[in-house]
Amino acid sequence: MNSEKKLSLTRLAQGVVLGAVATLIIGFAWGGWYTTSSAETLAKNEARAEVVRVLAPICLSQFDAKPEAVMIKADLGSKSAYQLKSDL
Repeated sequence: MNSEKKLSLTRLAQGVVLGAVATLIIGFAWGGWYTTSSAETLAKNEARAEVVRVLAPICLSQFDAKPEAVMIKADLGSKSAYQLKSDL
């Protein structure tokens, strides 16, 4: 009888450990769970994108108000993407 009880507790412990591991794997792989560092990185990226989305129209209107804006736009329009990147 003692041997059966010990075997039963061993099987219970194995089931608990296996269930916990399976829950973690499924949660992080398919459940949309994030670690703290991943969540912080995601939040920083989203905040940065939101700041750009809000401030871009203001920057554009200030740029368009400059008298040399037409000339600068024409100069930018005549360059390739590679040239623009190298100018930065």
